[in-house]
Amino acid sequence: MSVSPLHVVAIRDLDWGESLDLIFEDQSGETRAVNLRRPNLPPLISLLQSRSAVGSVTPIDRGSMFGGQRFALQGFHVIPRTDGSARIVFQLSLPEQRDRGVTFPLDLTPEDVRELVKILSGS
Repeated sequence: MSVSPLHVVAIRDLDWGESLDLIFEDQSGETRAVNLRRPNLPPLISLLQSRSAVGSVTPIDRGSMFGGQRFALQGFHVIPRTDGSARIVFQLSLPEQRDRGVTFPLDLTPEDVRELVKILSGS
């Protein structure tokens, strides 16, 4: 049986941060969700790291992270904080680096969040 490769296209916070859905997409565009409870994430990450081949994770070329560089947004998730601030984590691919995937966190102050909501809501 042939299995189509899957890649993560989104991560959704659920249950007020108690669990995450990893949204996978195959080559045909079909999506599947896998729900992970937060307490299970550290052991899963540890297991994945232990099974990764040594040297298989390449640091990002600092020269590729500059204004005007082409990025393709693969997904994002927002982590709201109780003080009104938030972190948006973008999953990006770098076309000039053979579509290598990177995550890019962006921390927003409470004022940044208010301004962004204002802009997005058209107020």
